Amino acid sequence: MDVEKRAIFVLIDYIEEHTQQIIKQSKIEHEKADMSGQDQKLEKKARIDVNDIRKAIKAINQPEYRSLSERAGGIIKEG
Repeated sequence: MDVEKRAIFVLIDYIEEHTQQIIKQSKIEHEKADMSGQDQKLEKKARIDVNDIRKAIKAINQPEYRSLSERAGGIIKEG
């Protein structure tokens, strides 16, 4: 099955919009982690990391993040 070019452009717009939102929230999560690290006398993180991205996705999508895969920031199942 083929996908129309217009459909791909709509998808790209959607991804770009959400990427900007995730990056913005990731910066907030990064700053929170740095503040927490200062309390524990840890060095500041140099870059936004995977944990910042996961926390940002969770913050943006709560409570819907339960449906996301663990890799995308969803709930990590124990057991």
